[in-house]
Amino acid sequence: MARCSTISAIPGSRTSRAGANGTCAEEGRGASIGLRQCDPAEAGHRHHRYAPGLHHLAWRAESRADVDALHDLLIERGIPVLDAPARYPEYSGDYYAVFFEDPDGIKLEYVFAPGWI
Repeated sequence: MARCSTISAIPGSRTSRAGANGTCAEEGRGASIGLRQCDPAEAGHRHHRYAPGLHHLAWRAESRADVDALHDLLIERGIPVLDAPARYPEYSGDYYAVFFEDPDGIKLEYVFAPGWI
């Protein structure tokens, strides 16, 4: 499942189970997320991050080097990068993140922000 591959690229996450029915669960760093393949009747719909509901998911990195390494891996795997690694002082003075997208259009973030998260 492509989305499991996308999320498991994040250091510290792991696929705890993957089912034949298109489900997978990613766990790590005190969090868990369950995903499943779309109902075929809904296959033409993509996630809209500015509609009510989920905007994006973020994972905490241990270092800027980890953010950069994930960016390299995303490029290597052909995963769409929305924003390359950069500082975002408007979030906090030391906020450094990469933003990318899963196959359904869900925005994902990997962030190093010591002292903030």
